[in-house]
Amino acid sequence: MPITKTEFHIAVEQRIRELMRRTHGFLSARKDLAYTEAELRDALGVPADPGSEAAFREALKALDGLEAARWGIVGGEEYYIYHQDLPDLG
Repeated sequence: MPITKTEFHIAVEQRIRELMRRTHGFLSARKDLAYTEAELRDALGVPADPGSEAAFREALKALDGLEAARWGIVGGEEYYIYHQDLPDLG
C-alpha cells in the first residue's frame, strides 16, 4: 500500500523525530542564517558518537525531504537553512 511523502519522511524512530523538531526549531528562529552540519550539531549539543551523528544526518535528510529545510553547497561545504513550516510529526 503506498504512503504519502510526509508519512515516508516521518516514519522514523522517535530519536530522529526529536532531532528533526529541535533542528527545525533552531533554524526557524534564525531564518536568515545557514549552518553547516557541524555547526548545527554543536549548537544543538548532539553527541559526537557515530550513532548520534548518523541519526542527526537522517534528521537533516528528512527535513530536506519534507521541504522544511534546504541544503546547498557553499565554498565546498554543505549548509542547511530554514525553508518552511514543518508538518505535524505525530
